[in-house]
Amino acid sequence: MLQEYYRPTIVLGSDGTDGPDYRGSGRSIEGFDLAAALRQCDDLLVRHGGHAMAAGLTVRADQVEGLRTRLNDLARRTLKPEWLQPALRIDAVVGIEEVSLDRVRELSQLEHTGMGNPPVHLVLRGVTHARPLQRVGAEKKHAKLWITDGRQVLDAVPASWLVALQVYRVLGSVFLIGWAGGTVPGIFGLPAGIGDVITGLLALPVAISVAAGTIEGRRAAIAWNTFGLLDFTVAVSIGLVTSPGPLQLIVPSISNAQLGTYPSVLVPAFAVPSSILLHVLSLRQLYRRSRPAETRAAAGAPALA
Repeated sequence: MLQEYYRPTIVLGSDGTDGPDYRGSGRSIEGFDLAAALRQCDDLLVRHGGHAMAAGLTVRADQVEGLRTRLNDLARRTLKPEWLQPALRIDAVVGIEEVSLDRVRELSQLEHTGMGNPPVHLVLRGVTHARPLQRVGAEKKHAKLWITDGRQVLDAVPASWLVALQVYRVLGSVFLIGWAGGTVPGIFGLPAGIGDVITGLLALPVAISVAAGTIEGRRAAIAWNTFGLLDFTVAVSIGLVTSPGPLQLIVPSISNAQLGTYPSVLVPAFAVPSSILLHVLSLRQLYRRSRPAETRAAAGAPALA
């Protein structure tokens, strides 16, 4: 109710356990000391306590209207009209390059917030949606945002997610199974399968290290992405020179023709481009975020100015 109307609010109720008395709690706004106001209504109350912004009280049923009248009179004499509009307190104006998960983690060190320790509010000026907001999640309760200042785009999906998504690369073990079963030539199946399995197995540990926000974690993710791209380079190159076609340079004892047939063709047609895109997006975010953090660390500057 306070958030909707932005007025000092008290809610009373009774479950019958207090007889004719009502118990309740209240929340206030800047400029109206709720605890002080209740002290001026002490003769109407059974008990009360709290502080300027929140309080609890017990009042007899026959005194509720008298309490309402007195509190409203105190509020009218105390509150100025301009205080009845919520103030938007801004702690700092930041650039789009300063908005990152690292900064969120730094600010979380200031918790818990409340009386005497309000939450930090930052503002981005001159930004617009780079593309329409997209609702995500099973119940569509979360939003994916792309925000731009005209020079760069802030993608609200963290790099750790882009890394973790590639856990599916362990499915590249089908190349190892094919090699073991004699249906895939070893010259292709071994490097392609081993590289995919290593990339997939390391995806979650690397994603966790990135989410931790350390420089080492980002460096590990950059190395992981580089390895994943090199794995594709090797696998695609060997696949081209060993598969029947104009680029074939090596004719293995076991034909590599299955890459051109369904369902194997889905790997070069869809899985490979999708994974390369995830690697590129991940590297873009990692490099964009790592430079300011490494500069602060090298200079020995504090995390928060």
